[in-house]
Amino acid sequence: LNSVILMNPKLSAASGALLLALLLLPTASAVTVYPVSSAIVTISGDNGYEWTTTGTDGTFAINNLLAAGNYTLSAFSSGFLEKEINFTINAGGTTNLGDILLGESAAIKGTVTGPSSEPVPALYVLLRRSSDNSTIDATWTDSNGNYEFNKLITTGSYNIWFFTSGSGGNGYMDKHIFGVAAAEGETTSGINAQLE
Repeated sequence: LNSVILMNPKLSAASGALLLALLLLPTASAVTVYPVSSAIVTISGDNGYEWTTTGTDGTFAINNLLAAGNYTLSAFSSGFLEKEINFTINAGGTTNLGDILLGESAAIKGTVTGPSSEPVPALYVLLRRSSDNSTIDATWTDSNGNYEFNKLITTGSYNIWFFTSGSGGNGYMDKHIFGVAAAEGETTSGINAQLE
């Protein structure tokens, strides 16, 4: 199952609009379109910065003036990879960015427990790429000790760090899990940590 986001925006120096729609492609011939609500869209560049989120129908509008210049559009939402597009706004014109494909993120999830298998809530969990140790995302365990990362994760190997210095981890030792494999569009579950 492959997923992409289709964005067919038209931006002008005066205003902008963008349609985000999730396309699920189970086969080469079948395409189903879904709007993506609450996606974060930023536009930054030579002469300004604007951001917004998509509405329930997957669209957004930026009503402030963006002066002519070079800009970068960035869009992402939970469950997806971030996509950046460089473009130029010309004075008095409309800029059509065409279709922008935003792939489905991998997901990694598990449960954190204590030595007696009790759930550990409110524990800080950090996701880092194995190859360069760069931080991808951070979260907290819920009341049942569950955590999940589901955005900005490309296919690859990741390390997960469980930090016990926060309110949820007092009395436990930090823990690390190395080499967790993740694949875009798939969920790696059962990455559990039992703290000591």
